[in-house]
Amino acid sequence: MKITIATCIIIIFLSTCMAIYKDVFVWEITFSKWLQSFSLGKFHFLREWIFFMGIRGVAGILMILLFILFWSSNKRTEAIFLVLISVADLMNILIKEIIGRPRPSQDIVDVVIGYGGIQGSGFPSGHALHVVLFYGFICYLMFKFLGKRIVTITIFWLVVAYIFITGLWLIYDGRHWVMDVLGGYSYGAFYLSVLIFNYNAQKSKTQMMDTERPK
Repeated sequence: MKITIATCIIIIFLSTCMAIYKDVFVWEITFSKWLQSFSLGKFHFLREWIFFMGIRGVAGILMILLFILFWSSNKRTEAIFLVLISVADLMNILIKEIIGRPRPSQDIVDVVIGYGGIQGSGFPSGHALHVVLFYGFICYLMFKFLGKRIVTITIFWLVVAYIFITGLWLIYDGRHWVMDVLGGYSYGAFYLSVLIFNYNAQKSKTQMMDTERPK
């Protein structure tokens, strides 16, 4: 886990330096225009669905429900660490404003203005960060409590696919450049690694205290 954290730090450093150095790279514009050249056709509704699976929709409701479930099931550690995800989301708002990388503008690519709105600077993408951190932690807990079964493995790969599609969607809608999304992924992976590392440390500490407690 420490190696994973160190790797994430290096990737974050490099991607952040690139984001500060350049507001947008030519290859990002090229990729965005290429992606937007495809028409969703009958699947246009997926744009709204993907958005509401994020922080303000399904993920938000799921976080509240899981918190209640964990807390009422006496899994207080899981409930508290689930809430800590919101700390990373709030920190990212500040980080984005400090870096100050502009989002795509309508004079360069198509920008969707409507559902969800577009707020603040672009790097790192808060939406990309959140789906990696939140759904990643949920998958970790799922494997921890339910083990590797066909159902859990299937859900895991569906989550991976959703995270990847979310990144493409953020670019397709003109909400973010490629670097913003990659930055969101890397920051999200870093926070996820730190969260899991501290979660396991806390669980080990709690189990040790329970063992040493006189019966």
